[in-house]
Amino acid sequence: MVIGGQNPQAAKPDPVLIKLVAKAHVLRKGLESGSIASIKDFGRAYGIDHADAKRMLPLAYPAPDIVKSILTGNQPEDLTALRLKNGYTLPILWSEQRAYLGFTP
Repeated sequence: MVIGGQNPQAAKPDPVLIKLVAKAHVLRKGLESGSIASIKDFGRAYGIDHADAKRMLPLAYPAPDIVKSILTGNQPEDLTALRLKNGYTLPILWSEQRAYLGFTP
């Protein structure tokens, strides 16, 4: 039985989802440190369209438990890389992020 879109017995890390979150963190850290001059430069370096790279930045700020769930494969079944790419609608508050992405309390 799957409750709230999660199935803890079937933890299955999604490499595409993990890679997306990892790239978002690389982008954020690079911009913060100055090792990446701009989102446009990041896009060029990683072969990502500028608009896609821009939408990636909010994905560097999810709640820590959301990131842990993604890394361990315990994210809701309907949380895909495509859905997370639409991160420009990702709420700022961690509690709202959990609700938006389908994590149960």
